[in-house]
Parts: sequence; structure tokens; C-alpha cells
Amino acid sequence: MTPTTILHADPPITWLAAGHTYDALDPQVGIDYVLASPGIDAHRARVLSTRASDHLPVSVDSTLP
Repeated sequence: MTPTTILHADPPITWLAAGHTYDALDPQVGIDYVLASPGIDAHRARVLSTRASDHLPVSVDSTLP
């Protein structure tokens, strides 16, 4: 998914939602997100398939300064 910048935060942060993550057996709701501080380039998020939890994990490709 495409990153979204939250402008009302100080400093602005980037959040990524990857899709439906809950519940793991039949995901219907996207409630898990990744937040990135300024300077961290978070550019791709995806949901991984596993039954290790009641939520599906979110993986993010990022570049650190």
C-alpha cells in the first residue's frame, strides 16, 4: 500500500496500512499499522500469512538514514 503522511503530528509521521489483518483465520478488518518517524523511508507494506497469532503480521520495506 502507499504510505500516508500524517501532517497534524509534530513532527509529521508516515503510517502504512497493509490490508486486513484481523482475525488471522478470516481477516475482515485492517487494524494493524506501521508508523515511521521522519527520515525513515517506509515505502511498501504487506500482510504476511501465518497462524502464529490472532493477528496477521505486517511487513514493511524501509530505508534507514
